[in-house]
Parts: sequence; structure tokens; C-alpha cells
Amino acid sequence: MFKQLDTPILLVILGGALGAWTVINIQYLTFLGQPCFYSSHLNGCLNPGIYYGLLGLSGILVAIGVALIARSPKDS
Repeated sequence: MFKQLDTPILLVILGGALGAWTVINIQYLTFLGQPCFYSSHLNGCLNPGIYYGLLGLSGILVAIGVALIARSPKDS
């Protein structure tokens, strides 16, 4: 019944989750007042551009998913 919609809906959910996680990280680190994004994995500072890149990627995923949903045939 929803075979055509499965992938686009997953894209929207994945993109939305990635975007929300990124925004929460940015807000949390901004709230802490850190001049850079500390990464324990890299044992130092992480470029904030990486987070904004992830935010852009999540927006693209959501846009692709929405476009596919809008394009898909409406007959169910």
C-alpha cells in the first residue's frame, strides 16, 4: 500500500532527525559559551563548519524526500 512512499518518508525522517540533532548540539554548545566545538574523539576542537554542513545535508535530505512524496502517484 505504501511501497512508493517508504523511501521518501524515511529520507524526511532521517533528514529531520539529523537536523534536529545538529541544532540541539549547536544550541547546547552555544549555551555553554564554547568558542569552538570540543570533540573528545579528536581530543580537541572541532570546526563548527562541520555542524553547519550537517545541517545543510539534513535540509537537502528532507527536500529530496518531500519532492519525491509530492511527485509520487496519489493512487493508493
